[in-house]
Amino acid sequence: MYVPLLGEVSLWLLVLVGLLTAFYLYTTSFVGVLKAYGIPGPKPWPVINHMPEMRKHGLSKMLDEWRSLYGDTYGFYGLFPRCATIVTHDARLLEHVMVKDFSNFVDRAGRRTTLSVVSKGLFSLSGDYWRRSRHVMSPMFTVGRLKQMLYHVNTSAALLLELFKKHKAEGKLIPLKVTAGRYTSDVIARVGFSIDSKALTEENSEFSKNINNFIRIPATRLQSYVRSIAEFFPPIMDIGLKLFTEQVDAILPETNRYFLNLIKDSIDRKLHERSRPDYKKSSHVDMLDMLLDAEVDDQTGKHLKAEDRKITRNEVIGNSAILILAAYETTSTALTSILYLLARHPDIQDKLIEEVDQVMQGQTEPRYEDLSKLVYMTQVIYESLRMFPPSPDVSRKALETKTYDGFTIPKGAVIFIPIYKIVKDPRYFPDPYKFDPERFSPERKLEIDPITFLPFGFGRRQCVAKRLALIELKVVLCLLLSNMKFVQTERTEPKKGEETEYLRIDGFFVPKKAIELDVVFREK
Repeated sequence: MYVPLLGEVSLWLLVLVGLLTAFYLYTTSFVGVLKAYGIPGPKPWPVINHMPEMRKHGLSKMLDEWRSLYGDTYGFYGLFPRCATIVTHDARLLEHVMVKDFSNFVDRAGRRTTLSVVSKGLFSLSGDYWRRSRHVMSPMFTVGRLKQMLYHVNTSAALLLELFKKHKAEGKLIPLKVTAGRYTSDVIARVGFSIDSKALTEENSEFSKNINNFIRIPATRLQSYVRSIAEFFPPIMDIGLKLFTEQVDAILPETNRYFLNLIKDSIDRKLHERSRPDYKKSSHVDMLDMLLDAEVDDQTGKHLKAEDRKITRNEVIGNSAILILAAYETTSTALTSILYLLARHPDIQDKLIEEVDQVMQGQTEPRYEDLSKLVYMTQVIYESLRMFPPSPDVSRKALETKTYDGFTIPKGAVIFIPIYKIVKDPRYFPDPYKFDPERFSPERKLEIDPITFLPFGFGRRQCVAKRLALIELKVVLCLLLSNMKFVQTERTEPKKGEETEYLRIDGFFVPKKAIELDVVFREK
């Protein structure tokens, strides 16, 4: 006897089974590539890959465990959407990826987490778009340009010194990350846009407030949900960003609007100045001037090639925004780590002060030629960056399947480079948890394989503003250490004799607790 209800149930059951089968095939279609190429690694769970282990124990612990089981180079699934991830500590393989065959790994890997202006900047761009922007931005950091920028850096450093003196006079501790961020943001406002941000002179300056809240850390609950779903269906992230921008975008929307308006207003101001009959180009051009010099209209921009040193208006805005963000976050984190480590190692701080006094010779600010004489300071900066790299990792995506020294990297696989693990590898840096600036001394630095020191990245995609960052750090250390010493006490965080823990949060290394130090003025 025919029963319509059973027939209807059977049809829906068939549809459900079909959908589940399609979902399974879709979510596992990229799995198996590691085994096919003989790349060792843990066996993934069906559909959810290695997400359970990473969420339960954390990425860092799992990387350590998998490395102990599978060696320097291994693969797993689930860190990046719908592709295999290959982790490597092997210096020779890193050399192929970051230098020798850079053209096969020109693109960074990662999820799209923002629709903000920074998505059109150098960090996020790929392929020919990246190459054009890099061609435009590299000349910003020549010796001649950096000499022009030094005046602005000295101005910001002097204002930071006065801010520290004010904190001390009021009996306050120095909140390192906040004040370091105010310094680096003031520098980039001056050298990038010829703007006085008032970040160091006004407690709640609009510029300082917005740059301090540029990135949403930690992620919102909705943002986490959307990211989890996007692991299986990447287009969901684009939909989530468009429909729920306020809750999902990694860049706070109000902050994005502030900097977008600031950049557009700066562009309008400069174009208006250039249109005046009596306009004369200043010798003290800022970064935005150089970006505008390379600008072409959108129609011309459609036909640009990789070797062209031209960018569109959207790329001018995007690169301006990424300069602000990168200069603020990485350099302020580096300065925070340096001052913290100096407070914990007073003998090293005393040695550095001795060099500063010898180079400065009573000057109120360093000259450009003085900076190259600060040999020990360079060692301290590099060792601090090794101990606490501002960015804990970097990634590259393979454009084609290629074999290097017998190891095959398949097309589409992501090479994940755990910077914070490599710089703590005892094979590359003996006694890696010891703060030892002497390892970068002229006599010993030749023992270090350059490819293993990665705080600035390496190769053609390393930090374009590396030289400016080093100048910012050297100048401010000269001014601060000429006047004061940084110390830990029973009031500070961490307290005297204690250490602080750094955490990896959304692609950045940040202290578990905000670091606050005291200062002692030096007798002149």
